[in-house]
Amino acid sequence: MTRYAVVGNPRSGTSMLMRAIDEGGIPAHRDRKRDDHAVRSDLSHNPHGFYEVPRGTFTDPTFPSIVPDGSVIKVFLADVERFCQAGGSFRVALLRRDPSSVGSSYEALFGRPAMPSIFSTARYEAAMAHTIRVLSDAASVLSITELDYDRLVEEPAAEFERLVADGWPIDVATASRVPTDSLRHHIR
Repeated sequence: MTRYAVVGNPRSGTSMLMRAIDEGGIPAHRDRKRDDHAVRSDLSHNPHGFYEVPRGTFTDPTFPSIVPDGSVIKVFLADVERFCQAGGSFRVALLRRDPSSVGSSYEALFGRPAMPSIFSTARYEAAMAHTIRVLSDAASVLSITELDYDRLVEEPAAEFERLVADGWPIDVATASRVPTDSLRHHIR
C-alpha cells in the first residue's frame, strides 16, 4: 500500500494541509504527544497541532515501516534527503508559499523579523529546486504534486482534486472545509 507525504518549508501551511488531508480520509502519522501539548499550551499559531512526525523518524532504522500504510507524514525541506534515502513508497504533495509571505508569518508569530537570508526569494527558489531534484531522483517517490498555498486557501477543492487525480484517496468536500482565509492570521 502507498504512503503519502506533505513536503514544505516551516510556516508554509504544511500543518493546515496535513489537517485537511487527515480530515479528508488519510490518517496523519504524527507526534500526538507534541500536538496535545501544543493544544494545551494554547499555541494559537497551530491550534490543532503541528502534525509533525516524532524527532528522529527519518534516521530510525525501522523507517518507513513505522509509518502505517495509507497514512500521511509531514517532511520539512531540511529533511527531504534523509526522507528519500530511507526508502518506502510515497506520493508527495509539495507545498509552495511565497517566501515574503512565509517571512511575514514568521514575524507575526514570533514578533521579530526573520533573518532576511532565510526567506529571500533566491534562497527559497534554490531550496525548492533542490527539493524537486531530490524527490524526482528518489526511487521511493511515486509522484510529486505541487500545490500553492494561496490557491489552497482560495480554491481548496481544486487543489484537492489535483491530489485525487494523482492517486490520493481524499474526500475533497471534507478536506476543503479546513483551508480558510481565517488561517492567514499570521500575516502582518
